[in-house]
Amino acid sequence: MGSARDERLWLHVLFAAALTSAVTSSEVSAKENKLRSDLEKELPTTAVAYHEAPGDHARRRAYADLLFQLGNMWPANDVIAPMATVASANTHDLALAARLALMLGDYDRAERLFQRLSEVADKHSTDHGKAISGLVLTYYQTNQYAKAKNLKLPELGSQSRRLGTLLTFMQKFEGAPYQIEWANADKVARLKMINDIRAPAALPLMNLEINGQPVQFILDTGGDQLYIDRDVAQKLGIKTIHQRQAAYVYTKGKTVNEPLGVAESVKLGEVTLKNVPVVVATWKSFGVPGDGVVTTQVLKQFLSTIDYERAEITLRERSEPGHKQMLESFAGKKAHRMPFFLSGTHMMFTHGSLNGRKGLDLFMDSGLAMTVPLIVHEETAKDLGLKRDPAAGAQRVIYPIDSHGVGELTRGKTRALGNVRLGADPYWSSGFIFDALISHQYLYHLRSWTIDFDTMTYYFPSDIKEDVPSQANAKKPTETKKEVVAKDSPNPLKRFVGPYKCEAIKTEVEFTLTGDQLSFTASGNLRGRFTLKKLAENTYEAEDTPQKVTVVFKLRDAKVTEAELTVSGQGPFVFKRG
Repeated sequence: MGSARDERLWLHVLFAAALTSAVTSSEVSAKENKLRSDLEKELPTTAVAYHEAPGDHARRRAYADLLFQLGNMWPANDVIAPMATVASANTHDLALAARLALMLGDYDRAERLFQRLSEVADKHSTDHGKAISGLVLTYYQTNQYAKAKNLKLPELGSQSRRLGTLLTFMQKFEGAPYQIEWANADKVARLKMINDIRAPAALPLMNLEINGQPVQFILDTGGDQLYIDRDVAQKLGIKTIHQRQAAYVYTKGKTVNEPLGVAESVKLGEVTLKNVPVVVATWKSFGVPGDGVVTTQVLKQFLSTIDYERAEITLRERSEPGHKQMLESFAGKKAHRMPFFLSGTHMMFTHGSLNGRKGLDLFMDSGLAMTVPLIVHEETAKDLGLKRDPAAGAQRVIYPIDSHGVGELTRGKTRALGNVRLGADPYWSSGFIFDALISHQYLYHLRSWTIDFDTMTYYFPSDIKEDVPSQANAKKPTETKKEVVAKDSPNPLKRFVGPYKCEAIKTEVEFTLTGDQLSFTASGNLRGRFTLKKLAENTYEAEDTPQKVTVVFKLRDAKVTEAELTVSGQGPFVFKRG
């Protein structure tokens, strides 16, 4: 067991769990007594009812709702999408589909659906509030603050007031935020971690420059905007444009006033951000190390790799060349891919497991400075039957854990902290089940992880070894079987390469070839980047994606003319070549 100092919770930004959920108290209270296992019991019957009559709107709606509540956002999006278009008038369908689009990074669609919801919903209704809240978050995530100038949130309670603070800040903000200036043609920047990240309760610490002055910041993907200590901000000349109030775990629940401002420049190695939103926080007086925090919104401006093995953070341009550079960094090895979704302003969730129970919604917060890797909500502990460690004493709740991890990247025995209230009813406060928080003490063992906000995908090294003996026979990530091609023969996969378009669903795909690996990028509802493995002649399946995507190439006179895509049982959709 670490010391009291080691176990201190430096969860600087979990206030936003409540601020960003856009879920009303009535919605939460309707579900608050249910656990994940209760919903999972309902799933088979609800799924069968939907598949028996997919044209029945009530059944489709019930299935989509249940999938969303369980955190199965990708199939939920597939199920509700046909019922929610810019021509739809059902406020429930529009609200759910718009929020899913926002969470999955399909911002153009989110904007269209939230705007439609604002048109059809009564101006004094909760649905209208959801529409405006959704537009605020959509413009926030896409750095389009100017589009929020004329938005006005209705007064619908404390959550609306908290989001109203963000809206007012955006409306007072001058110019475009996060303007990027690269110092090299490669558009790659590297920040060295200057401390021992394997020390108990340590977090990566880096040297930056803010407004031309040197500072030392820690890394925390559980944070939203850039955080700067109050005294440091005064020395740096940070301009304040608004105020808010917030309470944190590290302030022991005490509410503190926080100025919201702007830094003229933030230099991160070989790249500089101009006009950067910041939170001026009460920080060092509570014993938190460093001058501030590099957070999710900063990393979101880049294709970001946190490389614990090399003790550095690599920031690349969010572009096709940047993505290619990132994949090349795996030195020819297949990366382990894992989808994630974004809730509110910054909370990144992916699926994981505890004690072999899969499909849990885990918040990836690299800023939990503790000697344990997990915080488990009391409802999760009850649902999993976790037993408290009596040796932890009466003041703390510690649960021994046999196995834990995200996706297939499972580690063995550890301990989790319980009885930590991260806001009001964190288990249900976002409208879907928030099972647990997983953090630095788990992540650094994975050697590195990359956050790709264009495809909403994490990338991890593929050769990470599981250390759970009891799961030795568990399913491992599938390796792509490469085509065998003679050295002097043209690669037969080249015939599939090129752009394809489906007018029926207004979606374009482009197949590319890297070595012997066939992959494709897509727009529209299928938005993302996918690698393909061969199933049969001219038939392929997308790997490491929550949606089952099958591709069948059609030939005429030995030339490829079409690609038929089936997505989660829907289709096939015909994509014409060229």
